[in-house]
Amino acid sequence: MEPVIPITTPPILKETEKIVVKPPVKDSVIVQPIVTETKQEQEVVNPPVTINKPVIDSVIQPVTTTDKPIVKDTVAKVEDVPVKPKVNPVIETPVPAPVKKDTVPATPVIVLKGFEFVATDPHYVVVVLDKVDQVYASEAKNAFNRFNRENYYNKPIDVNSLQLDERFNLVLEGPFADANAAVEYIDNVRPQARSRILPWLNSEKYSFLIISGANLDVLKTSKDMTAYKQLIEKAFPGKF
Repeated sequence: MEPVIPITTPPILKETEKIVVKPPVKDSVIVQPIVTETKQEQEVVNPPVTINKPVIDSVIQPVTTTDKPIVKDTVAKVEDVPVKPKVNPVIETPVPAPVKKDTVPATPVIVLKGFEFVATDPHYVVVVLDKVDQVYASEAKNAFNRFNRENYYNKPIDVNSLQLDERFNLVLEGPFADANAAVEYIDNVRPQARSRILPWLNSEKYSFLIISGANLDVLKTSKDMTAYKQLIEKAFPGKF
């Protein structure tokens, strides 16, 4: 007979008495720390590692300002650069003497049919009245006399009348210093004759001339007004 093996029931353990079985660590390696006998030897074996941080003495802060940096212009603007005027070389040229209007002719003496024109001689201004009644001739003399007193009061001018013949009556003013002075007077008076001096007389009835004392004597004798006008035309072409 086989032996009877008794069945034993394991004891029921309390919750606190449960045994926890940890599984064995397979192929684990336990690393033991390096133990040195002295502190000095430990520092040699495992020297401390120190990381040197850069030392910053000061912190550079960005410059913040509202003022813009002053930048000097190294190149001047074209319009700011003064332009020196171009200086032309001075060439001295002789200045011609001023020429008066209607000056005396280049030939100071002109001879024609007994008349002799000399520019430097004293000359009268002649208002030639052509086929005008004697009454109008006298009034023309008075009109020029009044005009001269008003406009030439600082330089008195004598005014006389002369009946040359049945056709011509002459109003003589002066004499003036020379032919040029007599011509200048005519240039001033002639534009005003029609409006201020002789407005009541047709402009076709009078004209202007100049005459020297010597030529006046010749004219009184010869009565040749045509020849004398030709002489003055040669002296002052286109003037009278």
